[in-house]
Amino acid sequence: MLIPLDRSGKAFIFEFKVLNPYEDERTLEETLASARAQIEEKHYEAELISEGFAPGQIRKYGFAFQGKTCLIG
Repeated sequence: MLIPLDRSGKAFIFEFKVLNPYEDERTLEETLASARAQIEEKHYEAELISEGFAPGQIRKYGFAFQGKTCLIG
């Protein structure tokens, strides 16, 4: 997470994953979806909301890697 000192700014949640064919991930898109799902399943934004951030101030990004290739969404 990146949390701004000024609470009027935006906060960012990042989840990084590497494509793992042993976990039923065949594409970077599937790995990206897994990263985004983890952000929601683990309720990472709850800490930010408890610190006074509105849901509209929180940006969530998944990063999927396969070697030097990266997909962000």
